[in-house]
Amino acid sequence: MIYTNQIIQQLCLYGIHLWPEEESIAYDGPEHWLTDDLLMLLKAHKALLLNSLQSARTIPLSYGQQGLWTIQQQEPDNSAYTVSVALAVHGQLNRTLLRTVIQLLVNRHESLRTRFVWQDEQVVQQILGYQLATIEEIPAVGWSDAERDEQLRVLHERPFDLAQGPLFRTTILQHSPEQHTILLSVHHIVVDGWSIYQLIDELLTFYRDLQAGQPVDLPIITQTYADYVAWQCDMIQRDEARLWAFWQEQLQGELPVLQLPTDHPRPAIRSLRGISHPVQIPIALTTRLKELAKQQQCTLYTLLLTAYQLLLARHTGQEEILVSLATAGRSRRSFDEVVGYLTSPVVLRTLLRPDQTFAELLAAVKVRTLAVMDHQDYPFARLVEQLNPPRDPSRTPIAQSSFVLQRSHRSQEQFQASEGSTVANLQVRTIPLPLFAGQEDIALELMETEEGLHGDLKGSADLFTPATLEQVAARFSHLLEALTQDDMLQRPIAQVPILPAAEWEQLLVTWNDTVANYPQGCIHELFEAQVARTPDAVAVVCEEQQLSYAELNSRANQVAHQLQALGVGPELLVGLCVERSLEMVVGLLGILKAGGAYVPLDPSYPQERLAFMLTDAAVPVLLTQAHLRATLPTTGAQVICLDADWGTIAVQPTTNPVSAVQPEHLAYVIYTSGSMGRPKGAMNAHCGVVNRLLWMQDTY
Repeated sequence: MIYTNQIIQQLCLYGIHLWPEEESIAYDGPEHWLTDDLLMLLKAHKALLLNSLQSARTIPLSYGQQGLWTIQQQEPDNSAYTVSVALAVHGQLNRTLLRTVIQLLVNRHESLRTRFVWQDEQVVQQILGYQLATIEEIPAVGWSDAERDEQLRVLHERPFDLAQGPLFRTTILQHSPEQHTILLSVHHIVVDGWSIYQLIDELLTFYRDLQAGQPVDLPIITQTYADYVAWQCDMIQRDEARLWAFWQEQLQGELPVLQLPTDHPRPAIRSLRGISHPVQIPIALTTRLKELAKQQQCTLYTLLLTAYQLLLARHTGQEEILVSLATAGRSRRSFDEVVGYLTSPVVLRTLLRPDQTFAELLAAVKVRTLAVMDHQDYPFARLVEQLNPPRDPSRTPIAQSSFVLQRSHRSQEQFQASEGSTVANLQVRTIPLPLFAGQEDIALELMETEEGLHGDLKGSADLFTPATLEQVAARFSHLLEALTQDDMLQRPIAQVPILPAAEWEQLLVTWNDTVANYPQGCIHELFEAQVARTPDAVAVVCEEQQLSYAELNSRANQVAHQLQALGVGPELLVGLCVERSLEMVVGLLGILKAGGAYVPLDPSYPQERLAFMLTDAAVPVLLTQAHLRATLPTTGAQVICLDADWGTIAVQPTTNPVSAVQPEHLAYVIYTSGSMGRPKGAMNAHCGVVNRLLWMQDTY
């Protein structure tokens, strides 16, 4: 079969089109390519080629594909696992040639001719011998960028039918004779990130060489995705015991769950909606980071990974962090040219002690990263199956964050290191698509280019706002800058700064600018000022009873004079045990006007609690109501009933009393519940209460 595939690929490279439905072979390449040897090849293998193209074969799914297939069955219309790349093309695009090139890609790569069908009580992938490329052209004359982007979003979100296929489609938007947008969309189950850029690279190479009438400069593919699946199955049978033993040791015990502070409550089931913010590390800082990595005898990858884990630890306060590391899944170089879903993450578990220096942390991460990469062939889906962690539909299993530093293809370098690329007199550039899935809580994806490190910080839209991702991305950049400063690597990681100067200014200056102009007085003085403004207005209502400001003030003044006669003044505590009533407000204001501080005592409290509070506060005077007096514990306090003893109180003056109380004196003492031990009296001064009350009035 591989021999046949090689022949097919060679013919495709020379512009030979195979039409199995017509049992014919068509040729539209340059005339000088049609050599006698090529004609002999066509005649000798025509029957074999047509038979190969008409037939389909089935192979098992890889472990990674099994997981994606299951997810897609649960949510068949979800586009979270659709991968799309948009290219803006300026120049005289030969759309006929482009359609030929897309067909050549489909002919060349089996994964683009694959669908997933149910057979013999299991799902298998069926590789078609031939499939017509799905290409759609849409007139887009006069469209704005916003209209174009909206159409790209709609096209991206069209679901794929894994059973019917095709799983690769191309859309061409024609804005003008010299302006086009090409959207390539493919389901993740048949490609990975490496494959997407390989397809772009091959598309440009096909177009350039065929437009110039030159032989296509692409190697024959000697390995297919079917070969990869066979290798993976053989590897598991041969080496699973050793690989599983390593991962079982690495991930034993209870696995820490990433506890990032979120903007929104975590939903019971994650939606996979994602958001993203660009991360750009300039070339000057990138160069310094490379030099730092060299000094520490590690790679740039290890340095960035360590910094990212520190960023997560500082945001969560956790000392153990799990991060998923993407691998290309191409530990064998023979799979480098294979288009398919080969990527498989590995999990790095790192302990970050606050007293540990960054250099020590970096060395530890280096050792552990090398170890997990040496065992990367163990499929992540198989690892989850073996570990069988508690399933939580609101989170990804095992690790809730990931890190990627991509090893770039030529096309990635072309498009991400500059404004675009020139191909056959066409200016081609990628169009950023805000179409990120949020499989994990947070993910950092970077790529090294000629202009520095570029990438994205991605997050779950269920949990974070774009502003939060922007803030976290800025902190990561600042952390990298700080690491290049003198002796920073020798500091404890708890002391490595992550906040940019603007955030420090906000935290230490802006948010601490608590200077405010408010009356420097006591609570009862504010009340007396209101009495002067609106004496006849209703001040307090309880069921059918009410008092105006003037009436309330007069009664409170009489209570205050009575208390002063008993020696109440600044810092002296007075108990107040009354039911919710007019007397409660009169008594409270009377205590404050006398200069004392009130201690509220809820009459519904158990006798033991009331006795403790009265004894602990050592109140010399207790205000209460006659029907409650018999239920109160006996203490040395002088008891005054605000109802039964009102005849005695009523002879006191109604004028505002004079006391020596100042704003810094106590206003009240409130006892805690005692749920953490013995109840404690929490104190507050007049100035604090006045400040808060006036702030609340201004704010609300």
